[in-house]
Amino acid sequence: MNRTVVVELGDSVSGRRRLRRVRLEDESGAGWGDRKSAGSFGDLDPATAAEVLTELTELTGVDEATV
Repeated sequence: MNRTVVVELGDSVSGRRRLRRVRLEDESGAGWGDRKSAGSFGDLDPATAAEVLTELTELTGVDEATV
């Protein structure tokens, strides 16, 4: 199954990026409106889950030492 991680961003009071919503979607649909939920992050293999978490950490600018 091909999955896409969809991230909805917002701004926090401090001006940092805030993750409003993160979800997995199935890529089998013809367009964004056709996509369906692709399960939970717990369904991902450990290497993929670690990669997603690393990317989200970089996206938000959070220092990994504080997480």
